[in-house]
Amino acid sequence: MSTDDLQRVWQSQDCGARIAIDPEVLLREVRRNSEGFRQAVLRRDIIEAGMAVIMAGVCAYLALTGAGWPMWLIAASMLWIAGFMSADRIRHKRKTLSLGKPILLCVQSSLEDVAHQIRLLENVFWWYLLPPGAAIAVYYGYVAWLARSAPWGFLLVTAARTVLPTILVFLVVWWLNRRAVRTELVPRKRELQELLLALANDEEEARTQEDVVRERHDSNRKGDSTI
Repeated sequence: MSTDDLQRVWQSQDCGARIAIDPEVLLREVRRNSEGFRQAVLRRDIIEAGMAVIMAGVCAYLALTGAGWPMWLIAASMLWIAGFMSADRIRHKRKTLSLGKPILLCVQSSLEDVAHQIRLLENVFWWYLLPPGAAIAVYYGYVAWLARSAPWGFLLVTAARTVLPTILVFLVVWWLNRRAVRTELVPRKRELQELLLALANDEEEARTQEDVVRERHDSNRKGDSTI
């Protein structure tokens, strides 16, 4: 059940049914949905950070075996990615939200998780693509300098076989992340915002009804005391 389905279920009930049944069912479904999203993000982070560490080890080995000092830069950029993802998870995990009602707290927490992932992927160029891209560019420049005495035709063919595919890979990674934001995260954020608004409105209506009942009770007590 998606957050949009949860919102429709909530809005399809009358006020009395919401108070009697729906909050517990809705809370359970929202928690399950939120936990599934967090687990998916965790698996992605573990895989990507792990691959970055492996690539750093490979580049360090190549640097030690004579592939050139720029390999150290690529290794460092891989470690930067792994470190950034780990630090981001720790920093985001420490954030706490304080809302009075459990269902509102759960939806707000889910909304914050999605918004954080949107910010992360929208800036993927700066923390994920730029560091290794710059290091790889230095490596290509280093190789071109070593081969500067080779014929220009050979250099151009080599560049076409190495630089262009690298650029293409980076563009595809950037496009896939932007597509994930546009087709998955933004709709999910919108659904959670609508669900949160519906829940907040319902809580406000319940509070208003309680105030009306309290006022009537107080007025009746005043009338009885007057008599």
